[in-house]
Amino acid sequence: ELFGSMVFNDRVMRERLPESTYEEFRDCCEHDRPLSLDTANVIAGAMKDWAVEKGVTHFTHWFQPMTGLSAEKHDSFITPDGNGGVQVVFIGDLYQLSPVVSDEEWRILAPYYPTPYFFHSQAVRQRPPVHIELDRIFRQADGRFIRLLNEVRDNRLTPEGLDLLRSRYDPAFTPPEGDTYVTLTTHNYKADRINQVELAKLPGPAASFRAEVKGEYPEKSYPAEATLELKTGAKVMFLKNDTETPRRYFNGKIGVVEEMDDDGITIRCPGDDEPILVQRDTWRNIRYTTDPATQQIEEKELGTLYPLRLAWAITIHKSQGLTFDKAVIDAGDAFAPGQVYVALSRCRSLEGLVLHSRINPQSLHNDQAIVEHEQHRPPMPQLEAQLEQSKNEYRLLVTPCGRTRPLLQPRRARLRRRPRGPGTPPARSRRALPHPTARHPRPHPGGRGAPASPHRSRLRLLLQQARHARGHPPPFGRDHRQPRPSQGI
Repeated sequence: ELFGSMVFNDRVMRERLPESTYEEFRDCCEHDRPLSLDTANVIAGAMKDWAVEKGVTHFTHWFQPMTGLSAEKHDSFITPDGNGGVQVVFIGDLYQLSPVVSDEEWRILAPYYPTPYFFHSQAVRQRPPVHIELDRIFRQADGRFIRLLNEVRDNRLTPEGLDLLRSRYDPAFTPPEGDTYVTLTTHNYKADRINQVELAKLPGPAASFRAEVKGEYPEKSYPAEATLELKTGAKVMFLKNDTETPRRYFNGKIGVVEEMDDDGITIRCPGDDEPILVQRDTWRNIRYTTDPATQQIEEKELGTLYPLRLAWAITIHKSQGLTFDKAVIDAGDAFAPGQVYVALSRCRSLEGLVLHSRINPQSLHNDQAIVEHEQHRPPMPQLEAQLEQSKNEYRLLVTPCGRTRPLLQPRRARLRRRPRGPGTPPARSRRALPHPTARHPRPHPGGRGAPASPHRSRLRLLLQQARHARGHPPPFGRDHRQPRPSQGI
């Protein structure tokens, strides 16, 4: 049952590739024509994402050359930095909501870090990353709305921006029946109250799903209600990422309950062709402790919980990363830096935004640690120089063949003995070839460059022997002599 279960086959491609890409791929296979470069890149990217989701860090290609030999090539999805580490890309907006750290977690971290922000970590302090700012906005297209969001983000709201915000204030607004409005609130209790009111409007009795708690699991640590009550037609949100392949849902995905039975809960999500059957899943609440003797962090599993909650209303914290065409925002009691900006920037347009409460100007504040970090950011010319230097360092990690060296020590390529038969050349030794991504020696002063790798030289010799057999002269000149009888290939 395991054989063939980890294959990027036609079924997986149909699920993970854009429809146009998949159709072009099938057409190329059926009519024996090459793929376009753009299509090949899309397929390669989807294959990489699929493999990484399964925990893959390295991959192998098998070649079957015309010579009857086979070689093995190793490469990696991660880029080594040359000093035993790997190159990492951090993506995020410091002016959005700050990290949520519980009191228990901060008791462990506080002796070592002044703040919970990434730029105060030991690794980033020792080797600061190159800063690249992306300034193209995709979610919004209205210039007025974009200017307003930038003013809120940078805590410099102008009178014109304030007037524009106030024009969206409508405390008596009620979403039309069946509309797609989502309410964003500052606190959980507000979202829970709205969800219970909306659930009661649906016909029929509610089905209850009680959390199955194993071991110690404090109720205050539950990411959702201990008892989840649902009805057909209820709007729900997933609270964790799917662990199956292909990924059917993610943390924050919203859908509507279509059916409930002993097999699970069927959710219909906007934009999906098929409904999602959700079954009970493990939810781990991890308690972290430190061992004073070893200074190691230990994990202790405390319990499990069902990963769904009602979603007519959600907290602003939970809305991070989501996009809404229509949203009702209740941010009058905003308490965290960046909270108002996150709420407003979830919307695509001003027309789809309704303010249920007035925005308090005192709520538009930024964390002083973020402000100081941004003030000490190098000027643009220095950032451009750092980026160019980083590019050059990356190029040094790339071999002459254009492939990055693998992080782990690869196995050497192996030669396989061909079956003996009439006209088969004498058997040669099975000496392993060096790894094809190994670096070449530096060029000799005054020479013609680095000598060819032993792997390439041996392949050239095989081609030379084939040409001799057909009566062609040697193509490689005096530097590519026939091997001595004792020399293995």
